[in-house]
Amino acid sequence: LGWEFAAPGGESQKQVEERMHTFIHDHVLPLAIPGGPAPIVVTHGLAIKCFLRGILESNPRMTWKIALANTSITEVGYQDEGQANGWHVLKVNSASHLEKLVVPSSK
Repeated sequence: LGWEFAAPGGESQKQVEERMHTFIHDHVLPLAIPGGPAPIVVTHGLAIKCFLRGILESNPRMTWKIALANTSITEVGYQDEGQANGWHVLKVNSASHLEKLVVPSSK
């Protein structure tokens, strides 16, 4: 099954990636204020994987090689000027927000 395969009524990886890029560019980047709080996007793992694959310009087969745990945090940054302009992957699959989570004993 390739990058352009879509199950009946579903989306292909290519379509998910295009949808994510459009959403981020049209609705998230305009909210980013230098020095202000970073916008947050909550979505499914495959959507993040497709977005990362796109900004890294890697082979579509790489989408399945990105490991993301449930509730993990992926952080990207965007620079619109200078030699390093474009997307930057800052953090992938971070679960540091769960380290202080206290799970009640089942005794």
